[in-house]
Amino acid sequence: MNRIEVKQARYHSRLLCVVGLLLTAFSWAQAEPRDAEEIVARNCLGCHTSGAGGAPRPQHLGDWQALFSRYSEQQVVDHAYEGRGRMPARGFCSDCSRDDIARAIEVMLPESMRGRIVAE
Repeated sequence: MNRIEVKQARYHSRLLCVVGLLLTAFSWAQAEPRDAEEIVARNCLGCHTSGAGGAPRPQHLGDWQALFSRYSEQQVVDHAYEGRGRMPARGFCSDCSRDDIARAIEVMLPESMRGRIVAE
């Protein structure tokens, strides 16, 4: 291969990489939101069902009222997403987005408290 052919090959290789990245980003951005109940079942109930380490139990009004008396809704989402104390980051759901975590929290809230957590 001569110098021009090498340059063209490098250019095409880079162009294919950029196109691949753009297609990946577009498909990721267009992905359907994950099912919050499935996220809760797979990642949250192990600790939250029993209230292990002070985890608020699903549908348990007193647990969630106590949590929201100390932290804002945004702080609760932040703690669940980033991890805090005994709460592991994203509840071990490494591929969960911040919105996925917010929807999962909403699912665990008692019916009377639903609508507090808004996914951004």
